Amino acid sequence: MSCLSRYNNSGNGNICAVTDWSQWTPCSEKCGKGMTTRSRRYKHHLGVKMCNLETEQTKVCIGESEDCSHEQQLSDFQVTIQCIKNLAHKFLRN
Repeated sequence: MSCLSRYNNSGNGNICAVTDWSQWTPCSEKCGKGMTTRSRRYKHHLGVKMCNLETEQTKVCIGESEDCSHEQQLSDFQVTIQCIKNLAHKFLRN
């Protein structure tokens, strides 16, 4: 029996348990394409090192403003770059 299995079966709870997802953040852009994220955390401090569950999600969103004529919109390329930066930050953090 692995150490992880032994711990999980000891009555101390599942170290890979996570909280519920947070609400999505407001769209990063008031008008046009932007990014929104949500997150959750491991309930046990060892989960970060021993488990591999997704703890952050990012998706494209559209700002709520009706009039985009005076706002700079993110191009598809800029949104892709922002997604890559978010993923890089996630993997470097672990």
